[in-house]
Amino acid sequence: MRMSDAAVEAAILERTALMQPPSKVNPSTRFKKAPDAPKRFKSAFIIFSAEKHKEIKEELANQGRAEKTTDIAKLVSEAWRELDPEEKEIWEKKARKDKARYEVEKAMYKGPWKVPANKRAPKDPTAPKRPMSAFLAFSNKRRAALKRQHPDATNADLSKMLSKTWREAPEELRRKYMDEEAELRAQYKIEMAKWRKKVAEEKKAERKEREAMALQAAEAHPNNPQAAGASLMGQGGEQGTSGQEMAAQGMAAMYANPYALGAANLNPYGLQAAAQFQPQLLGATPFGIQQLQGFAGADMAQQQLLSQLMSKSCLI
Repeated sequence: MRMSDAAVEAAILERTALMQPPSKVNPSTRFKKAPDAPKRFKSAFIIFSAEKHKEIKEELANQGRAEKTTDIAKLVSEAWRELDPEEKEIWEKKARKDKARYEVEKAMYKGPWKVPANKRAPKDPTAPKRPMSAFLAFSNKRRAALKRQHPDATNADLSKMLSKTWREAPEELRRKYMDEEAELRAQYKIEMAKWRKKVAEEKKAERKEREAMALQAAEAHPNNPQAAGASLMGQGGEQGTSGQEMAAQGMAAMYANPYALGAANLNPYGLQAAAQFQPQLLGATPFGIQQLQGFAGADMAQQQLLSQLMSKSCLI
């Protein structure tokens, strides 16, 4: 009995599906934009809105009026529609510059554009240390003495004994450790807020500097983001000393932050810039060149590049 064309096609599709390897990406995994990825360019209206919104809000505040954000947005839209072509061209020019900046950064960027939203970031060694719990502080003071009394006891056995001792301890003693923990946690929250603010300001300044460099390179190489990116990374040749100085500043800013390197990509903007003319900047990394060579995720090309850099006298 001959199969119909539809049945044959269905059988082929079914067999093809069985032959395909299972996807490694969990369909339920949620992704977010990588924090180090270039910021997308803004339209002329968005750039105009950002400045006009502040202006209108200040004017209303001086008049003693507090309008809703939606009402201010309507006023911004009206102001945009009332602009004549010459005035709009000012904002269109700013938008074209921002798009050129984005294209240069996009040409330079070598890292991931999306990362898992629920993946925990690696712990920053510069972050304030979280205080231990009341029970852990209580246990740490007694574990060594308990081990001397029970030399054959395992760590699990010691933990069970300490847990029982904690439960049976007088309320006054337990309260002492819990009050100490509360005091340390309050101080930890203050220090953590200061640290997060400092890190956010540093990242903002670093991104702003990188965007300014990309914009400068885009203006030097209009309609050619690859050439602009190459000159910014120290490969352009025709830029000369100014291009090298600009790339040196950018690399120094990137390599000053240990998490700008990233365990998976080493540096999202590529190691090639350092290799081309400023390899000594790698020596300024907090991790050091030898530890960078052993990073998980470094591919063969990066390993060879790092080996070459290791041979240079400035890194020995």
